[in-house]
Amino acid sequence: MTDGGINNSRMRSARPSWLVKQYSGLAKSGRALDLACGQGGDAVYLAGQDFDVIALDNLQDNLERAYQLAENKNVSVDLRNSDPLDFKFHKDRYSIIVANNLFQHLKKSQSVDLAAKIVYGLRREGLVFGSALTVNDPSFKEIKKRKIAEIEKNCFQLSNGWLYSFFDNREVLDIFPAMQPVYYSETDYFRSQQTGASWRGLVEFVFKKNC
Repeated sequence: MTDGGINNSRMRSARPSWLVKQYSGLAKSGRALDLACGQGGDAVYLAGQDFDVIALDNLQDNLERAYQLAENKNVSVDLRNSDPLDFKFHKDRYSIIVANNLFQHLKKSQSVDLAAKIVYGLRREGLVFGSALTVNDPSFKEIKKRKIAEIEKNCFQLSNGWLYSFFDNREVLDIFPAMQPVYYSETDYFRSQQTGASWRGLVEFVFKKNC
């Protein structure tokens, strides 16, 4: 489902992201938190790697799909219908926190606040994984063309109520100022119709908490 050519990223895949598959092995065993799990790909993968996983989503259909995936993979995931902004973080608790496709659906001010909570909730040497749309994504130009008013810088609310935020060059680094980049990339790319995807402007990152 899309809104007239605007990128829809709220339905995260049942497949684990390449970031989590590639870099989760760097984290110490323990607890993991997926703040917007979608259909459960990352959460179920981490559970299969022996992490104790809590996974949030505020779309019930996503949670039902994630539950079925966990059943099929014979792993246990604590699935919760919850907004990540309402989640109560405990200090130094998680080895991994996943925030893929999340920050682009928050106001920039909310992203800054949530990033601080993520750092608070990570244990020493814990990792945060994330991705978000950049101003190079075609959706940004489409929204600008429609003259949809900004509610914050490069942040817009569509008629269906969805928020879309787009990030400038290195802006994500600024909301995690004390974190060590393990991986950081801003890319523009096209995926074929065979994968059901299209042209995108994307920032992907893995940051490590050192203290």
